[in-house]
Amino acid sequence: MAVNLDKFKVDIVNGWKDVLDDKTQTNWALFGYEGQTNNLQFVSKGDGGLEELKDELNSGKIMYAFVKVLDPKTSLSKFILINWQGEGAPQVRKGTCANHIRDVRNLLTGAHLTINARNEEEVEEDVVMEKVVKSTGSTYSFKERIGDADRQTAPVGTVYKRVIPKNEINAVERDKFWQKEEEEEKQRLAEERKRKEQAKLEEKERQEKEAEEMMRKRESPERIVVKRDSIQKEAEEIIKQRNFDARAVFEKNTSAGQMNSRRSSVKENNFYVSDVQKKSCDPPNSTEKLSETQTTTTSVNNEKQVLDEPPKEVPKVEQNPTAEDEQNTYLDPGFLNETELLEEFVNLGIKAEALYDYQAADETEISFDPGDIITHIDQIDTGWWQGLAPNGTFGLFPANYVQLL
Repeated sequence: MAVNLDKFKVDIVNGWKDVLDDKTQTNWALFGYEGQTNNLQFVSKGDGGLEELKDELNSGKIMYAFVKVLDPKTSLSKFILINWQGEGAPQVRKGTCANHIRDVRNLLTGAHLTINARNEEEVEEDVVMEKVVKSTGSTYSFKERIGDADRQTAPVGTVYKRVIPKNEINAVERDKFWQKEEEEEKQRLAEERKRKEQAKLEEKERQEKEAEEMMRKRESPERIVVKRDSIQKEAEEIIKQRNFDARAVFEKNTSAGQMNSRRSSVKENNFYVSDVQKKSCDPPNSTEKLSETQTTTTSVNNEKQVLDEPPKEVPKVEQNPTAEDEQNTYLDPGFLNETELLEEFVNLGIKAEALYDYQAADETEISFDPGDIITHIDQIDTGWWQGLAPNGTFGLFPANYVQLL
């Protein structure tokens, strides 16, 4: 069981402090157990040293002593804690109290050495002092050192020299120093102010650029929408007026007459092409059967086919020419002029691509879808043009519904 230090703690501490106090003559204090309990109590104290303490130790008990001795080497006081286990003490009691020394040492602090003793020979003054000397490890004498220090009474020399501020500080140099510091501070403040202004200016420019960029990004879609709405509105206004002036414009420009003339010209050209083919491909002395075959294979396309597709190339009849054929082969002088007419007809004239869907209101107009190509355009008016639609119809259409190619 653990030792109980609380019951008589006040008496124990007082006895321990008397030994530590240099003002008192007490140089030992003895502590023991109360009966067969584990309650540690104060037993006695004295100023007779180890000889007096040896008489107080009981060989049949477990006891603890706190002793002050004088170290012969250092002439300093040393404190010793003696763990007394009498030879006549019961073995059971010895076993029980074996672990109490740690708690006692924690309470009676300040001991330089702990000694375990079982009989009076082990607490003899010579034996104890020998252990104290071995534990010291030094032969230095503080008293002799103190005596030597007392004999050195001569004054200590010094090289100290009094500082006179007026002599040490040059007023001119001081003024120059502070003037230089002031100029450097002004320059630093000016640079800092300039740097802040530059940073503000850059920040302002950056914000303005960001604002302009945002406005431009926001306005771009709006402009496209406005432009598309404007075109759509203009087209709607023109469409509203078509019932009134579309037919008049169509008749004024005699587009019907022009188309009839163009179609008649195409027919005549096709017949003339057939005749030219016969003259260029057949020799003058060819058989009537071959002439009839060439005449039969050449036909006149209808008006829609002529307008939709360019004239086909004149087929060539492959023959092995002979000397007689080369002499009899001839080319009608009008063939070159007719070829130029064909090239002019193949030319589609002004072309445009449809941007929007448009449905004809009457027979004078044409219909088309977005992406359709309108050919043979006549810009007869600022708002209305006439041209040939992909389906072969020729008529009027709004000018702002298409884009010229």
